[in-house]
Amino acid sequence: MVIKRKLSFIILFLFLISFISVASSEMISSPAGVTYDSDLLKAFENKNFANSLIKQEGFIGLEIINDQTWARVSVTLRDNSGIIVTGTKEERRELVLKKVEWTTGEIEIILKDYLGEGFILRGNSSSSFGALVTEERFNQLINDTRIDSVNWISNKPELIDADTTTKHYLIWIYLSIFIVVLLAIFFIFYKKMHSGKNKSKRNKIGNKKT
Repeated sequence: MVIKRKLSFIILFLFLISFISVASSEMISSPAGVTYDSDLLKAFENKNFANSLIKQEGFIGLEIINDQTWARVSVTLRDNSGIIVTGTKEERRELVLKKVEWTTGEIEIILKDYLGEGFILRGNSSSSFGALVTEERFNQLINDTRIDSVNWISNKPELIDADTTTKHYLIWIYLSIFIVVLLAIFFIFYKKMHSGKNKSKRNKIGNKKT
């Protein structure tokens, strides 16, 4: 029984290792209900951690300006318009335009509160805006009830070609084969232990009869 439990733990551990390569950062919410990346807060508070990220190839999420850490973020607004898109096709189209108009106006109002020291605007759309911000400005953003999320733009977008797709596909095939083999080994051991116990029981019963 003890051996069976140990084998189960080993199989489970190997299974998790196969599918979890790197622990991802956690998305958390501020008291104002704004979601953000926990690692971004860590980068602001720990300069060594920030520098280690900056050295990574393809990383664009942080910049050190005048010995101060700045982060590249995309800010999404919370929909407080009260506009519900419903009705006929024409009515829905009109309501969507009203919602876009409301969001655009709201972005302008919010940007007036943030433009200045510690905040560099990097473009905006109908429902969000990008910026380079200091820790102070970041803390203001995640405590702003007009904002839904502050997303960390940490890496350059990767162009996936046919070779990359094929490599990923092969990796998943190899992992699947590996797990199947492990499960097969587990069942073989289990079957042997089970048959050994049954044989031992039969021998005991035979000895009692004799």
